[in-house]
Amino acid sequence: MALTKIGKEGITGVSNSSNATALYIDSSERVGVGATPNATFGSHLYAQGTPAANKPIISAYSQGNSNKAGLALFNDAGNRGIWTDSSNLLFTATYEGNSTEHMRIASDGDVSIGGTTATAAFNLVGTGGSNVQIQNNIASGTNTIVSIGFINDNGLIGSIQSGGSSTSYETSSDYRLKENVDYTWDATTRLKQLKPARFNFIADDTNTLVDGFLAHEVSLIVPEAISGAKDAMAVETRYTADDVETQGDTPSKNVGDPKTYSSSKIDPQGIDQSKLVPLLVKTIQELEARITALEA
Repeated sequence: MALTKIGKEGITGVSNSSNATALYIDSSERVGVGATPNATFGSHLYAQGTPAANKPIISAYSQGNSNKAGLALFNDAGNRGIWTDSSNLLFTATYEGNSTEHMRIASDGDVSIGGTTATAAFNLVGTGGSNVQIQNNIASGTNTIVSIGFINDNGLIGSIQSGGSSTSYETSSDYRLKENVDYTWDATTRLKQLKPARFNFIADDTNTLVDGFLAHEVSLIVPEAISGAKDAMAVETRYTADDVETQGDTPSKNVGDPKTYSSSKIDPQGIDQSKLVPLLVKTIQELEARITALEA
């Protein structure tokens, strides 16, 4: 079968004319839109824009005997692939079916981003073995709960669980994860150094007074309860004029290495007040022991 072409530049209908460049169908029944089908990409459907540089804009194809069918998306920065196999929808770094996988949607609807296995309703995989999982319909006694789990190389290190009529916030506390356990430390002296205060937040137009702490003061007594650094400012990523490239009528794109600058926005410290609870409990125990001794 000869190469069949359709339409453009005064050509209507089906033609073999060199001026007919709108649609191509080759002898292998591959279809090209705006260009001859490119066998390099194994494309069943190959669409090319202008300027093309022999690169498709979109290409639909299958991969041999691997039960995979894919859609490749291209631009000047590279290409990405969307694949199906026997049971998953895969999003890959390049159009090849064996490329690095960035996301998958399993046949049961579970989603994994950054990993190759969808083990929960939603699974976000980071570097170093860390990931966040959202699970639904987990049986717990007579209740069904929804759980958000936080995982690293040590396993599950914390979760947020909701079921029935309440939500709980949990952090790992298994004895097998701990060492240097000490029950003899002085809690009362440390507790007395904390400085509870009443204040309002600047952003609160109602100036409502609340009870709490100043994070940098607590960091001197219970540093593990505080995140961030005192007086830290947020860091912004910016591109200079030399890093901007204009692409015709399309918006400019950033190229080159971004520069980082300190911004005028604060990078606020945070406090996990649950980490003050052991200090409170130990102080109560110490005071109770003193009262018992006095009563004796």
